Amino acid sequence: MSTQGGQVEAGSPGKTTKAGKGATDRSPLPCHHDPFGPASLKWDGPASAPVANTPAARPDTPPIKPRRPGLHVPRPVLEGPRQVHLPPAVVVEVLDALDSGLLVDKESLHRFKIRLARQHRLSKVPSDADLLAALPEDARLRHRDLLRKKATRTLSGVAIVTIQSSPESCPHGTCVFCPGGPDVGSAQSYTGEEPAALRARAHAFDPYAQTASRLDALKATGHDIDKVDLIIQGGTFTARDLDYQEWFVKRAMDAMNDAALGWDPTIGARPGPLTLDETKQRNETAPARCIGLTVETKPDWWKEEHIDIALNYGATRVELGIQTVDDEILRRTNRGHDTQESKDSTRRAKDAGFKVCHHLMPGLPGSDPEKDVASGHALFSDPEYRPDMLKVYPTLVMPGTPLAVMHDAGRYQALGTDEAARVIARIKMALPPYVRVQRVDRDIPTTLIQGGVDKSNVRQLAHKVLEEMGEHCRCVRCREVGHLRRDAGPHHAMVKDAYQAGRLVLRDLRYEASGGEERFLSVEDEADDAIFGYLRLRRLHAPHRPELRPGDAMVREVKVPGQVVPVGTEAGRAQHRGLGTRLCIEAARITHEEWGTERLFVIAGIGVKPYYRRLGFTDDGVYLRATTDGSPHHGLTPLGPLPDVPYEGTTDL
Repeated sequence: MSTQGGQVEAGSPGKTTKAGKGATDRSPLPCHHDPFGPASLKWDGPASAPVANTPAARPDTPPIKPRRPGLHVPRPVLEGPRQVHLPPAVVVEVLDALDSGLLVDKESLHRFKIRLARQHRLSKVPSDADLLAALPEDARLRHRDLLRKKATRTLSGVAIVTIQSSPESCPHGTCVFCPGGPDVGSAQSYTGEEPAALRARAHAFDPYAQTASRLDALKATGHDIDKVDLIIQGGTFTARDLDYQEWFVKRAMDAMNDAALGWDPTIGARPGPLTLDETKQRNETAPARCIGLTVETKPDWWKEEHIDIALNYGATRVELGIQTVDDEILRRTNRGHDTQESKDSTRRAKDAGFKVCHHLMPGLPGSDPEKDVASGHALFSDPEYRPDMLKVYPTLVMPGTPLAVMHDAGRYQALGTDEAARVIARIKMALPPYVRVQRVDRDIPTTLIQGGVDKSNVRQLAHKVLEEMGEHCRCVRCREVGHLRRDAGPHHAMVKDAYQAGRLVLRDLRYEASGGEERFLSVEDEADDAIFGYLRLRRLHAPHRPELRPGDAMVREVKVPGQVVPVGTEAGRAQHRGLGTRLCIEAARITHEEWGTERLFVIAGIGVKPYYRRLGFTDDGVYLRATTDGSPHHGLTPLGPLPDVPYEGTTDL
């Protein structure tokens, strides 16, 4: 096989013809359920089609026409969750113990389960999920706060579902630190041993099976799944074949639409909608609604045409692997892009309405702790970056990578655990209050790591360093109600106290970013420094979309964190108290009174669109748009009584 000039033999599965960054001849690696692998799938269309990239050629909603009509791949036959089936007498005893108030925390619950297993000679100690499954529906709702497993999974207000695409090489080649790819049977940049990667491999990278099994597991452990934040991992997703991207997203949404049917291995083989648009329309009222969709990619694969494609299948957030703000380090690590592409992709994303998360990698070859800290600070001091979110991944030496060869030859030394914690702490010290640190450190088993951080709790270690310095992190995640003081008990007591005491205020932080003006509106409890809800509003700089004009206002994110409250239920925690509506009305006021425009857009996840329509927005291409005015609610329609949250005024960053 010849690889001269980046070319490979035609028809080689899983290989890339690298004719440049715009090349689209990218056949995915065949796997057991890859729809593009079997030769029996005959198709007469072209291998790829150019994507229109001029305003005249781009329709209001650029379609990605399915080039394999009727494609519907059955999901693998899967086992349902294994549970201990409890006899009726045991269920009665469990219910009595829960209703009596004797079981007040996980420790008392654990002791009770051990005694129960011994007394009734059960085959094993029942799990919390076993108890949940055995209880009647009304009792399940009453006691799921206690029986819920890993409550943090839905503390941010949504159920996060992470799925991975099949192994595929990145078009530019391989970064020196990258452990994954087709040769090792894992998605690019993953080892295959991370929890999400293990689930993906177990389900042959089938998006339907991954999504369905994850939703079922969350539901079985007491979590509400009606608000799903779908995250697509796996290298450079936007570089994949357009058919594969559409098929992958559609099948994940099919699983959400089927969520109410329960665990049934035949669901995936049943006839379903043949188009992505039909699937998206169904999802607006589905039992598991996609309220946000995230894709991972590289800055050089986030140009206008890639943004249009992602908007068409419902994406609302992009994670850009910028890794560092040093061009020489990017060159030495073979990233395939430079810092200008990082800045340009960030601006394009924001001007299209996307939330932007940057990946930062301290400890890369050619860097040092001082450069790493400076890189973290530059992300927020330089207005051409200023992401909304951040993931910090200290560089790890993984076996089989070029970095491992450098490490073994003594030409590279990774950051140790303590040093990495200090670097992260110094970065967190300087974070502005509008950024959310999504994650610190990779989810890689430490036994696989050849060099670098050897602990899995680097975030906690960094916070300990901050405490020793007399500092603390004020990123959004650290102040979100739900995450804040979660160890002290159910967070709804904290919510109730703040409302009754009248401590909530609406704060308005103004700053420049990527050529436009940003406003970070947040409802906060002054006493606890807790965030109950927030909204990101942008005055667009140079949007490329035909629906948008320079100077338009765009709501890029509205979030009310705290334990998920199902759609259509009464408010009991931070959600469903009118905070989101209050924030949107304030955004409409700024749009009309301060920016002098009546055009207020919102980028909305598929499952959230009905909410915005009731609020007064109408569909406009891939977005929704409201016409603001000088009325008390500035053109929007409140869905109920608004909370009494006074506006504190604007603060410039």
